[in-house]
Amino acid sequence: MFLIPLLVFPFIFAAAAYRLYTVPRQYIAGNLRLARPGLTLRTSLTAGAYLGLLAYLVALPVLAVKALALGPLNLETWLGIGPALAVFPVAYIAAEWTFYYGFQRPSGHARHSHTG
Repeated sequence: MFLIPLLVFPFIFAAAAYRLYTVPRQYIAGNLRLARPGLTLRTSLTAGAYLGLLAYLVALPVLAVKALALGPLNLETWLGIGPALAVFPVAYIAAEWTFYYGFQRPSGHARHSHTG
């Protein structure tokens, strides 16, 4: 049950780290703006999704290092953090969904670039 999410975990982890790096850069550059400026539920959810994904991204390596410190072959420890690792892709997709509706591109910028 946890095998497929654990296999895609490194790719999702890298995508989340990249997204957490690019969102502030795009926002500062003016390529992204909040869909509803001001203190709204959508803005709060967008900020919460960013901070939640950031906290999750920091917590997972800490948990892995703790598990390795207790012994790399300690199965009970790895089974304890296994669900947190397996649920990370779902948390990433939820954050991306929130970003999709929480941010918008300024007029003149296409949401999806088409080449060719």
